Amino acid sequence: MRAGGGGLGAGAGARPRALWSDGPMRLIALAGAFGLFEYLRATVLSGFPWNAPGYGLAAHDVSLQTASLVGLHGMTLLAFFVFSAPVLVFGFARDKAVGYGLAAATGLILTGILAFGLVRLAGADNRVLDTVRLRIVQPNIAQTEKWKPENRSANFNILLQLSDQRLAPGLGGLDKVTHVIWPETALPFLLSNGRTEMGAIAALLPAHTDLITGALRVETVPNSPLGRNVYNSIYVIGNDGTITDAYDKVHLVPFGEYLPLQWVFDAFGLAPLTQQIGGFTAGRTRQTLRVGAAPPALPLICYEAAFPGLDGSEPARPGWLLNVTNDAWFGITPGPHQHFSQARMRAVEQGLPMARAANTGISAIVDAYGRVRNQLGLGQRGIVEGNLPVSLEATYFSRFGSMPFLVAVVLCLILAFAFNRRRA
Repeated sequence: MRAGGGGLGAGAGARPRALWSDGPMRLIALAGAFGLFEYLRATVLSGFPWNAPGYGLAAHDVSLQTASLVGLHGMTLLAFFVFSAPVLVFGFARDKAVGYGLAAATGLILTGILAFGLVRLAGADNRVLDTVRLRIVQPNIAQTEKWKPENRSANFNILLQLSDQRLAPGLGGLDKVTHVIWPETALPFLLSNGRTEMGAIAALLPAHTDLITGALRVETVPNSPLGRNVYNSIYVIGNDGTITDAYDKVHLVPFGEYLPLQWVFDAFGLAPLTQQIGGFTAGRTRQTLRVGAAPPALPLICYEAAFPGLDGSEPARPGWLLNVTNDAWFGITPGPHQHFSQARMRAVEQGLPMARAANTGISAIVDAYGRVRNQLGLGQRGIVEGNLPVSLEATYFSRFGSMPFLVAVVLCLILAFAFNRRRA
């Protein structure tokens, strides 16, 4: 998927013309404009922050640490400066002194990013919670086979067998496991219609173990056009087969799980048709999940892991991030790798470890520094097992969000405008 939308990209290129100059200072205007429009792309009309340029600085654990200070949007602004250094040095015949000065400044920025990352990782807290042992199941069920009614039992049995199998020395049944985690919509049935399967789950889980799984949830709504709402949800199921907590996905995928501006079509009497598109209803509020012996977890279902920061509706700071996703519809493409990279940055931004269960991959346990502790690759069937890493104190970004980034963007645009006026 491309880093930016065509409309916003065109707007970002057009706006700097008002602040344009012939010299290297034009890159200040360009960085500020692109930074602003990338922020708008991630927030306007529900937002679409996929593959923002800031992820270009997140390829290595060292450079990724800066996300704890500035978040994704700040990383995007920094990326424009860092990647423009060769142009500043070689691209301008005139104003070489200004170009070299800006190139030196971008060099200092890159040096600062790397130095901060090295120092932060050198003092990293590598501890784990001895009381929280996770087993993440990656069933690797193809999207074409996932929802076929005739595959219901076979797919469910794959989940059960992987959850309880003995894979290697030191990995036994569930004696030491406190939480089994299945991916998004892992259960190929509605819990209300799966009495036999719920009994099998109860038989699987020891007294000290909870199951966390993605599943569909249906709510009867007599006054709605279709008579019901369907939610993309996460359930926490105790060892007796009862549901102890649940969360409904709040941030749905536009056109995939819901139709943007649906109220416009509903006004023309097309409600029964529009509600079939995607067919999902957004959850009412973000909430942490109570997950047995573990600290409260902030759930991120699939697409929700692409959004930086918290939207203000979340409760008190959680102890870890729980990301369940399908990703099978990507196939064997760069998509799952991009999705995983974005999820890792969420852990660094918040200073929280993450457990990630993906149907076809990539499943992993990631610590609060974004480092992968355990992982199962794309297209593999198996489990990821390990203890939950410890959480860190609230990061600078988790406290201040995107406000410093927006201030920096305004300063870039003011500086470019002032320089252009001075030259004029």
